[in-house]
Amino acid sequence: MDILDVIARPLLLVLRGALWLVWEAFVLTIAWWAGWPVWRLLTLGRFPHASFNGDDDAGTRERFLVCTVGIALIGAVTWCVYAVGSPA
Repeated sequence: MDILDVIARPLLLVLRGALWLVWEAFVLTIAWWAGWPVWRLLTLGRFPHASFNGDDDAGTRERFLVCTVGIALIGAVTWCVYAVGSPA
C-alpha cells in the first residue's frame, strides 16, 4: 500500500492544482468578464456593484449571478459558432 500512496499523492496534487486553475481562471475570471457587461446593460448600470475587475470584492450572490450569466453567454456563443460553422 505504501508504494501506491507514493504514486497517488503527487498525481492527486497535480489534479487538484489543475482543478483550482480551471475554476479560478474560467469560472471566476472569464465568466465574470462575460457576465458583467450583460448585467450592467440590463440593469442600466446599477448591478453588479463591484467593478469590472472587482470580482474579489463581490458578494456571493452577486458573483453567482454574474458568473452564471457569463457561463450561459459563453455556452450560447460557442453553440452558435458551432451551429453556423458546421455543414448541414
